[in-house]
Amino acid sequence: MNRIGIRSAVLICAAALIFIGVAASARTYSVYYDCAPGVSTVIVLTNASEFALEDAVTVRLYDTSGSQIHESVHGLAAYESTAVYLNGLLESTDESTWGLAEIDSQLLLQVGVWIGTEGDWLFVENYGDLLGSSGDQAIGTYWYGLNYANTQNRRTTVTVLNPHDRLVLGSLYMYDAYGTLQYQRNLQLPARRPTHVDLEQVSVIGDDVWGLVDVETSDPVLLVCAYFDAEGYLIDVDIIDQPYYLELSEQG
Repeated sequence: MNRIGIRSAVLICAAALIFIGVAASARTYSVYYDCAPGVSTVIVLTNASEFALEDAVTVRLYDTSGSQIHESVHGLAAYESTAVYLNGLLESTDESTWGLAEIDSQLLLQVGVWIGTEGDWLFVENYGDLLGSSGDQAIGTYWYGLNYANTQNRRTTVTVLNPHDRLVLGSLYMYDAYGTLQYQRNLQLPARRPTHVDLEQVSVIGDDVWGLVDVETSDPVLLVCAYFDAEGYLIDVDIIDQPYYLELSEQG
């Protein structure tokens, strides 16, 4: 138990280290996982596009020696999410079953990593790869994504912060695990004022009500995602400060 406590204290720092490589036809995400005794990890894979592939994502797990111990392939429909319970994929776990999880995707992917003990979640991290570069062209829309849960055991709130001295416009879309749109809201974001969305208040609670919250805005913003357990206790706060996709202005 001491080992869990010590490592838990550095998990947030470790999880903040993400290295994203962009290949010709795929993107690679490197994230932290922990499936050692007493700890569990769930990786949520979300397709943030209208495309579908049966072999959309490959997940590889490496132990503390750097040896690959598992590989799995996952398909995703449009805007669909799948939860990969890493502990259940492994035949056995021990003190070496933690370290690097490598994720290759041919789609516009959003990744959520949930790490917890046997009874409690410890923290949540969202990862997204910025697709392409705008160069000198004008940007019309900034797209931000996050993994949410609105189930019996987990809750999520989203706050959008406008750091500018002008009104920013946008929209929020909430998809369930099957990629079905559950909630949509137009956003008018006043200067430097937070706009808070409690997903529990705007959507039903259900086993499949988790997946992607997609936010488009006319200017860069900050997303503050707060995660709670079934009793309402705060699990983690994750701040998303970069978009995963830039849509060029038609006038650019």
